[in-house]
Amino acid sequence: MMHEIDVQLNATNDPLPDYFIHSSGTGGTISSVGRYIQKYLLKTKVVLADSEHSLFGDFVLSNKYSNLSFNDPGRPAWVKPGIPGIGYGYNTEPIVFGRSTSLDRSVIDEVARMPDIATVAAMRSLHRFNAGASTALNFLVSLSKAIQHKQGLLSIPSTERISIALVMGDPASFYASSYLNDSWVNSNMGWAGGMKALNCWQKKIDECV
Repeated sequence: MMHEIDVQLNATNDPLPDYFIHSSGTGGTISSVGRYIQKYLLKTKVVLADSEHSLFGDFVLSNKYSNLSFNDPGRPAWVKPGIPGIGYGYNTEPIVFGRSTSLDRSVIDEVARMPDIATVAAMRSLHRFNAGASTALNFLVSLSKAIQHKQGLLSIPSTERISIALVMGDPASFYASSYLNDSWVNSNMGWAGGMKALNCWQKKIDECV
C-alpha cells in the first residue's frame, strides 16, 4: 500500500505524507506499511489509531499484553459494542505476535486511542462520504494530529504544511441499524453518554473541520 501511495504522490510531484494513520484489526495493513517505510528509510511516521478498550495500544507501547490475557488486573476488559473490526480485547487469547495478531509493534511510531462514542460521532460528521467506523477512527486521529500541528505541538513547524495519509475502508451503510441509529446508540452506548455525548462530540468535530 505504501508503495502505491508513493507512486501516486510522485506522479503529482507531492511529497510523501508526514504521517500514515491507520487502525488495526489483524494488524497486517499497518505493519506492512511500517515495514516498507523502515526498509526505504522514508520520513513518514506510522500512527496506530486505536479504539477505546482495545489492548493494541498497550501492546505497541509497552508489550504489556504480549503474554497476558486481557483480564490482567488493573486493565478493564472489553466493553461492548466496541468499534467493528478494530482493536483487540474481545477475544480471551493473549496478544502474541504471529499467533493471535499480525501487528508488528516495532514499526509503529505512535499510538492514539479515541473514545468509541467520538468515533461514532465522526461517522456522522463524515456522512456525505459514506464513511464507516474504521474510516471514522482514522479520520478522528488525523484531525487530532492536524490540531496538534496547528497548535505548534509537533516537530513540524505550524507555519509549514502537514500531510497525512489514511485509508477509507468500510462504508457507513453497514451501520444504518446500529451506529447511525439514535435509539441503538442510547441503548448500547449509554455507558458512554449515548446520544447526548455523541452530539457534543459531533458538534466539536464539525467545528474543527
